[in-house]
Amino acid sequence: MAHNAMLEGLAGNSGEAHFEEVQLIPSKQSATEIMPVVTGYGEFEEHDVTTLLREEESLNQNGIPEVVRMMKINYRDAAQHKFETTFELVYHRVDDEMMRAGHGDWPAAPLQIRNVRLARLS
Repeated sequence: MAHNAMLEGLAGNSGEAHFEEVQLIPSKQSATEIMPVVTGYGEFEEHDVTTLLREEESLNQNGIPEVVRMMKINYRDAAQHKFETTFELVYHRVDDEMMRAGHGDWPAAPLQIRNVRLARLS
């Protein structure tokens, strides 16, 4: 069970993504969706972090068609111990372009989470 789960926001060149705090995530719940609020773009991108990362990737000069951002979630357990989960949020440009072009059968999603690490802070 997690209390007061807070996902750190993302800042881009033309906008930001913020996430609301989740008061309680029950222990038997396999997933909780936290919708971002993206500012600096139009209303159609209000909940889409791929727009933020897509723009950052277009400015990328190293030739690698992906953007990797470190993310962090802080939360407490029922005994009030503090925990932190860190992970890499990876945006894949090619997968995004294929999905946006209407290839609904494309096997890969444009966003991936990898290198998840859990740590007890107190």
